[in-house]
Amino acid sequence: EGEKFQKDNDVVLLYFGTDKTDIEEFTKVARKNEDFPFAVVQSEEVTKKFTKPRTVVLFKNFDEKKQELTEVKEKAIEQFIDKYSAPKVMKFDEKAAQIIFGKALPAIMLYASEKSEKWGEYEKLMRSVSDKLNGKLKVVLTDIKEGMAARLAEYIGVKDSDLPSVRIADTRTDLKKYNMEGEITEQNILKFVEDWENKKLKPHLKSAEEPKENKGDVLIVVGITFERDVIKNDKDVMLLFYAPWCGHCKALHPKYEEVAKKLKEKNPKLVMAKIDATENEVESVNISGFPTVKFYPGNKKDKAPLDYNGD
Repeated sequence: EGEKFQKDNDVVLLYFGTDKTDIEEFTKVARKNEDFPFAVVQSEEVTKKFTKPRTVVLFKNFDEKKQELTEVKEKAIEQFIDKYSAPKVMKFDEKAAQIIFGKALPAIMLYASEKSEKWGEYEKLMRSVSDKLNGKLKVVLTDIKEGMAARLAEYIGVKDSDLPSVRIADTRTDLKKYNMEGEITEQNILKFVEDWENKKLKPHLKSAEEPKENKGDVLIVVGITFERDVIKNDKDVMLLFYAPWCGHCKALHPKYEEVAKKLKEKNPKLVMAKIDATENEVESVNISGFPTVKFYPGNKKDKAPLDYNGD
């Protein structure tokens, strides 16, 4: 029965033993986990075949097949699952998204074309990287063409012209992204991770190209011009963060343009501006909904901007 249970599932977690406290701790974790089945084995005969008493064993049909844990505590079991239940090198699908974004476990990702001649080399490389990192980060090798992988690429800001590319997605708080420079080698990737751990890296922020024509009543701001156009001047700046697909934003645009036209001559020290927040990211600004309007007073640029909360 134990062997069948193991073979019928990609991943299973079993506790071997009869200790009541252990079983309570194990059951607490089982109640919170819907990813794979849990079971308790109390038979001494079966336990001898698999492991020793009072041990949690994770069986999986990939990588090293089996991992053991002797510290049967709720937190230790959860950490054990986070570290070992996923493949060493994941493709980016719904399961990977749940692990990295749902559980806020940071990941190092190699984006490449699956049709590339080097795809096999990349698989070996990332497997070796995973062994060296020993669970510090989840390791992903992904194309950017279909399904969740395409959505991830759009979210992170990876285009065909960027391939191949190595990036860290730090999902522990607000998503922070870091891009690796240089040749894709194991040594460079491990150094990249080390610098990230030691907080030596600056997050990468998405930015559209600066527009060639920008003479309207509403100034168009992009990521690379935000500091210059919004922060490093003595003017008051009203900035609209919008998304092109947002219906409320579309309804607001003509009204916002009208306000800008009316105030342009009255107040030359005021700049009305807008930024596409789906294409551009600004450090220290987290947008949770669209449209969002913020006001940056010219004499208080060192302070947090004022949020507009009216109709």
